[in-house]
Amino acid sequence: MNPSCPITFSEEGRLLNGQHRLKAVVKSGKTVRMAVMRGVSVKDFSVIDTGMMRTSSDILSIAQVPNYTSVASIIGRYLYYSDANYGRMFTSREEVLDIYLADSEFWQYACQFARRLNDTKVRLLTVAEIGGIMGFL
Repeated sequence: MNPSCPITFSEEGRLLNGQHRLKAVVKSGKTVRMAVMRGVSVKDFSVIDTGMMRTSSDILSIAQVPNYTSVASIIGRYLYYSDANYGRMFTSREEVLDIYLADSEFWQYACQFARRLNDTKVRLLTVAEIGGIMGFL
């Protein structure tokens, strides 16, 4: 057992970290002592268990954001178009989650609007570009 990597549950009781270890324990049929951490906020989880790089979409999915893939792309495109990114090529996953949480209704509206517009016969822009522009305006 690695004490720096406990089995981790969210504030709502959702398993956030340790899925593979728990599957291995079940498969082995052995009893294993492990550290367990409960009550972790989804926002804090974005910096936990980063052995495999989590994307902004992964973080929004863990936070149970509807349309998380499109929303992550839209916010990424918004940051690309805006001065909020200050010319950086990389935006942290925490920033994307913070931006979403600051106005989740708008980002969901932008996602739905962009999808409807993108479903027309003439596709000039992607869902991410449409939603990103909406955020910029």
